[in-house]
Amino acid sequence: MFNSRKDLKIKKAIILAAGISKRMNEKYFPKSLNPIGFLSPIFFHLFNLNKIGIKEVIITLNYKCKLLQEIIGDGNQFSMKIDYSIENECLNTGGSLKKIFELINSDFILISADSIIEQDYSKLIEKYNNGSYILFKRETNGRYYYSNGKYLSINNTEDKIDVLFSFAGIGVFEKNLISKYILNEEDIFPLHHILNKLANDNKLFGETSTFPIFNLNSYEDLCEVNSYLLKRANLIEEFSFQNKINTVIFDLDFTLFDSSDTVVDGINFAIKKLGLTELTREEIYNKTKFKFPKNDVILFGNTLFPNDQNKSKEFFNLYYQYIKDKYPKLYSGSVELLYFLQSQKLTLGIITSKSRQLCLNILEHLKISNLFKEVICFDDVNKPKPDCESFDLICQKLNVSPKNCIYIGDDLNDAIPCQKCGMTFFGVTTTLLREDFAMIKEYFLFDSLNSIELFFRQLCLLRMFTNRYPNGVKEMILDSESILEKTKNLSQIIKLDPISGMKLLLSADKDSLKNIIKIENEIKEFKKNIKEVVKKNNKIHFFGCGSSGRLLVLVERMMRLKNINVENYTFNISGGDTTIPRSFSDFEDNQEYGIRQLKGVNFKWGIW
Repeated sequence: MFNSRKDLKIKKAIILAAGISKRMNEKYFPKSLNPIGFLSPIFFHLFNLNKIGIKEVIITLNYKCKLLQEIIGDGNQFSMKIDYSIENECLNTGGSLKKIFELINSDFILISADSIIEQDYSKLIEKYNNGSYILFKRETNGRYYYSNGKYLSINNTEDKIDVLFSFAGIGVFEKNLISKYILNEEDIFPLHHILNKLANDNKLFGETSTFPIFNLNSYEDLCEVNSYLLKRANLIEEFSFQNKINTVIFDLDFTLFDSSDTVVDGINFAIKKLGLTELTREEIYNKTKFKFPKNDVILFGNTLFPNDQNKSKEFFNLYYQYIKDKYPKLYSGSVELLYFLQSQKLTLGIITSKSRQLCLNILEHLKISNLFKEVICFDDVNKPKPDCESFDLICQKLNVSPKNCIYIGDDLNDAIPCQKCGMTFFGVTTTLLREDFAMIKEYFLFDSLNSIELFFRQLCLLRMFTNRYPNGVKEMILDSESILEKTKNLSQIIKLDPISGMKLLLSADKDSLKNIIKIENEIKEFKKNIKEVVKKNNKIHFFGCGSSGRLLVLVERMMRLKNINVENYTFNISGGDTTIPRSFSDFEDNQEYGIRQLKGVNFKWGIW
């Protein structure tokens, strides 16, 4: 289920995917289809755009454009409308945009397909206020420097600039603003020509990413991004499989809920009643030192009335009087993440500093109370966060070990007790900056709940391939393709001593049966999944070549002999019929042909 953000100002996206990387092996795929954590860049971007409600996309193509069009299609499988701009020659990033500029009828978000960014795209759009709003990254040879809220070109200064920035591969643009720049350019030019002109006119705005950014320009870049994703995924995989993560616990304010408007209004209600002048959001921020005003209102009251405890207490009571009937908004991606975790049979819980009555009222109002098995509130403990009592109590009530739990929160009051009691901490940067978490060890940091959901989805995909491979994906070899240590010298042994050779072969068969027993639960789960697919009248496609191909023929024959309906199944030879007699191993593994075979059986490409 995708989250639709109908309130976003931007409705259209442009993905630049026409470049050719001569430094990357593209025998089969363009670089936008190379696998990154089991999800290729083009799908990564489509997934993130769909999550924030963008339904119109134009993709610029050049290299192997027909292959990309076959895989992605018209967007129907993503509930999107996707159009293509085909370039007969590579027009560079700026030229690609100029070619389709007349087709763009509104402001748009522009994405370089070979940039992998963990940023929540909706945050850039929300900060965009006409003109441009671009994500930058720090780079030694960058073209821009930051000054007085704007990014400026280094070409226009003689000063020595120590910190430089480059375009990170994603930005939001006002069509009317850049039209005067783009239409005066040649047909082939780089995008930074436009950015330089925006900088010269003091109209280049944006922010510097605090999250990793990868540009896939070479095989080494591809290895780097996969190494990063797998390193992070292997860490959580270790928690998941060795410690058997079975519980995810959430903070509420500024984690699941965006309470900023309620907090600001509540504070101003209270101080106005006490005869003080209302404060702006920025003034409240300056007093609290957070991105948004936190719900630690007692401390805020002490800041306003440092020498008058009665006034401070009255302030809190007035504040609470205001907010008790007000409901916060759910952050983008909250509901989707909760339902996804529940679908993975994880137990969900809450630890919050809110009172129980207020907390339950909000959960009921937002229609998510049924998702949580246990809720620990301010009035359930003697020592609330940042003490560990709440964390110990929820583990006791759920009958789980802390090492089997992930806690998702937004600040150090969440992270410190979480780690002290032995849970894994997932941080969301809604109130603190990335560097503010530097004192915390072994944590996972995300810019939004959308990013956490994507991470869990990638983890689940990773699990499917690696839960039987303790050394990670680099050791991932299909059992059917690996050499069996016991029989690797069978051909030599059987020549010298046929009886010993046959005994060895029978011994290997017995080992196979023992190994099958070890994965009995996986086989049962696989059987259950097959039944569910058939029950829904969907298709199951089997592919094999060589021994597995011949086995498929036998399976189909046995099913027919047993009068099992085979309408929901297809049995296919990988690489086509010519593979068996010719033993074309390379053709059997040809990814492009494999894609065509999947298309041939009407397999739907999409986001899992």
